[in-house]
Parts: sequence; structure tokens; C-alpha cells
Amino acid sequence: MKKLFTLFIALVLMVLGVQAQIKSVKFTATINGEQETHEIPATGFRTVDLTDAKTTSFVINSVEVETESPLTEVLLFATAYKDGRTPEPGQWGTIPLSSQGNGKWAVELNIELVEDDWLTDPRKMVFELYLQAKDQYENTINFDNGGEHYKILFATGDNVQSDKIKFYGNNPALITMSINGEQRQYLFSADGSYMPSDQPGELESLVIDRFEAEIVPQKASIKDEGGYTLQYKVQEEGADAQWNTLPMDNTIIDTYYTIDDGIVTKHLFYSGRSSFDIASGLQPGKNYSLKVMFQVVTDDNEYYMFPYSKDRANFNFSIPEEVGPEPLRGDINRDNQVNTTDVTTLYNVIFGTDVTTDRALCDLNNDGEINTTDVTELYNIIFGTATAPEDNNEFNVNGVTFKMVKVDGGTFQMGSTSGDSDE
Repeated sequence: MKKLFTLFIALVLMVLGVQAQIKSVKFTATINGEQETHEIPATGFRTVDLTDAKTTSFVINSVEVETESPLTEVLLFATAYKDGRTPEPGQWGTIPLSSQGNGKWAVELNIELVEDDWLTDPRKMVFELYLQAKDQYENTINFDNGGEHYKILFATGDNVQSDKIKFYGNNPALITMSINGEQRQYLFSADGSYMPSDQPGELESLVIDRFEAEIVPQKASIKDEGGYTLQYKVQEEGADAQWNTLPMDNTIIDTYYTIDDGIVTKHLFYSGRSSFDIASGLQPGKNYSLKVMFQVVTDDNEYYMFPYSKDRANFNFSIPEEVGPEPLRGDINRDNQVNTTDVTTLYNVIFGTDVTTDRALCDLNNDGEINTTDVTELYNIIFGTATAPEDNNEFNVNGVTFKMVKVDGGTFQMGSTSGDSDE
């Protein structure tokens, strides 16, 4: 909810900065008991959908505007209504902002958008607003997104679908992934959960090969370009990330009709293919979460998402640690060379002035100690007279310790390293 609200704030501000040179807007709201205040420059706008989580309370607390050009009046117009309907003129509320001097305008509010009966009768709602101002020449300036206004969609119940767009059936969506080259399919239920519920786990490659969804556009038409996409975000454990549109290689749209009690219903079956590797560029040794949602955009720029809950469509995976090449024997400072600089580093380790070098690289004769005998061995490595030390490979069976030794043919004995031994 926090990130979606942040997106809402950023999007509400686009036109504000275009016509009146508004530097920033502070918008404070409390959604489900969590209050947030954001100061964001006017950057861009689109209708925002908050229906991925149930909204039990949506309180508008305050609006603050800072401008770079003189204004004599700033008004906020707002309304809330059920999605699929058109607000009546009398439903709009008009709220004046007060001048604070130095180009700043503000208003303190305590407007609860969610009514009690909306919780017992869950519905999808639209919060619509725009601003109107007058400059020093009494010119009226509308900050209204080109007449489309600013719209925020929210739902007062779980899995509340729109009157305009419905994701159809008990299993409205399917995703096919290639995980390390092996294909897996995840079938989504109407509540947004998916089967099978197993997680991708450790992987090096994750490609969403194909995604499918069936939609019934009841009271709206879907955009020809960009009307149907799969949105995704990859976030590191304990962090958040931005939503992105999955690059698609091609999209297929099939249309069919059903007749029930004389009512003809149009169905759209969308199928998209991609070859984009989501795991590419992620940091090894980290845990990640992939979130996905199907997005539909209507001709009037309204956005509809599935699944509706932000806790759904969540795939957890990790990128394995990179295993580097074995270091050169004697390359104590890890510069991929063995020379007298390694001797200097080794002496520093022996005398305790170097505590950062990997001590495992310094015990060159494998005797468990780091001393001048390792310096001698290092010089032998540099001059090419060293021989590889015997590995101190020991293992224990039923309390008896055994040691592995190399032999060049012939016979050998195997037994305890202490006490009697048996042939």
C-alpha cells in the first residue's frame, strides 16, 4: 500500500507543474491507519489502482502546494463514487486552499472516503479530484489532466472486481516460467492464489515464457496498444522496488462469445510471450521476491489489475554465490601472481601487522601454523623448486581416526593413527 500510495502522489502532480509552475505538493493521507506525508515534484500522471489490498479507511489529511508563479486562488475539487458510474454535479466537493505567503498554499482536512456500509457491502470505488486556480490576471487555470481528472481506485473488500472489467472464471490466468531452462506452469485462481505453490528456489535464470488471462470487458473497451500487459517487480529481501512492464515478443488476442439466458457476453483471451531473463544482473548470494500482476488499461485510461491482493503472485528465489577459480598456490595477496610481494605480505601476517589477508593462503606447508617455514616454502614456489605438500586428509570412523596417504603402487597399510593398526 505504501508504494502504491507513493505512486499516487507522484502521478497526481504532473499537470500541476506544467501550467502553474508548481514546485512541489505535500499530500498527507492515512490509509488503513498508516499516515504518510510525501513531498514530490510534479512529474507524471496516470489513474492509480489501489485495489490490490482491502481499504477499510482512507482519510485525506492535508494538501500543501508550493508554486513558482503568482496565484490568487487555489481550489481542490473532489468526489468519490462507485466504479462504473458517473458522478453527478452535486457530488463534487469544493475545498479552498489558503495562501501561506511566498507562493505556498495549504488546507488541513479530515475527510474519510470510506463509509461504513461500504465495508459490509464491499465495492470498488473511485476517488476523483482536480485543482482549479486563478492567476494575478484573473485567468482561470484548470489542473485537471486534460479534462480526465485524477482518479484513484480502491476497494473496500477482498477480490472486488470492477463493473467494467472482469477477469473471468475460476482460473482466469496462467504463467509459464523457465527456471534454469526447465519449464513450470502456475495456474491462478480467482482469489489470486496460484498452484502449484512451490517456489523457484535457487536459480541462475528465470524467464516468463508465456502469460495468459481471460477477460470480460463489460462496460469498457481496452486500448489497442498497451491495453494488456504483465507488470512485475523484483525486490531484494527486506527492500521494495518499482513495477515494470515485462518486455513482450508478441501478443495474441482471441475473441469468443457466450450466450446465457439470451445474454451475449464477449470474452477476450490474451496470450503474451517473452524471452526476458528476470534474474539477469541480480547480485549473487541474495534472496529476492518476484511479484507479478496482469494489467488492463481501458480507452478512458482506467487501470485494472489481477491479482487484487498484493500478497498474491509472489515468487521467492535466490541467486547462488559465485564460485571463483582456485587461487594460485603462493598468491597470498590475490593479485594472480606469485612473487616477492607475496613474501612481504606473508611476513606482515607472521609479525601481526596484516590481519586482513586470508590466513588459509599463508599455511603453505599445511602444518597448521604460519611461520618462517612457510616463507621458505614460498621462496621454493617462486624459484620452481617446491613440491606440493601432502594433504592432511583425516577422517573418523567409530571413534578411530584414519589418515589418507599417497602411494606409488605396491602395498599400503590402513589403520588408526594411534594405537594398534590392522593390515
